[in-house]
Amino acid sequence: MIKNYQISDISVNEINAVHLMCNDELGVDYITEKFLLDSINNDNQIVRIAHNKNKEVIGFSIATIYSEKELNEYLSDKRFDELILPDLKNKKIGITKIVVIKDQFKKKGIGIDLLNDSLRLIEEKKVAIMLGFAWKSKKGVNAKRILERNGFHELIEVKKFWFEESLKENYSCPDCGNPPCGCSAIVFLKKY
Repeated sequence: MIKNYQISDISVNEINAVHLMCNDELGVDYITEKFLLDSINNDNQIVRIAHNKNKEVIGFSIATIYSEKELNEYLSDKRFDELILPDLKNKKIGITKIVVIKDQFKKKGIGIDLLNDSLRLIEEKKVAIMLGFAWKSKKGVNAKRILERNGFHELIEVKKFWFEESLKENYSCPDCGNPPCGCSAIVFLKKY
């Protein structure tokens, strides 16, 4: 099948389009323009975009590389008491955070391609494990199939995953509205 889109690193010119897509799909200012701008020069932040032949941004993915300490800081408010991970001392951990596709371009394999592309880039950085967080909305678990097709397996459901973060960062949720967000996340794991 001939692909009518390309995947590349985000550029400054695409930040606004990605920010607007994120606002529509994930809640207002869940991902800020500042975060996207900062990620351009951060080797541990991977923001990839899919664009069509007209250079329209039709999807994006965000992944991050963490140390064990950074992962613990990131997860500190997420109620992960029962999450058991392998020994990660002095190891890198990759996290696939987001894959978003515009509605009219969904179910065309773009999300899978973006995830595969991010995984390839993260694997090149020699991570010990990958974690994936799938939003459990009223419609279901948004990235479950994509993650499972890529070798991830479900670990745990974390209730109110974004509760504290939504209050602290003051972003709204597409399901819950204004903070706080009461949605759960399903945590997926892939070992290397």
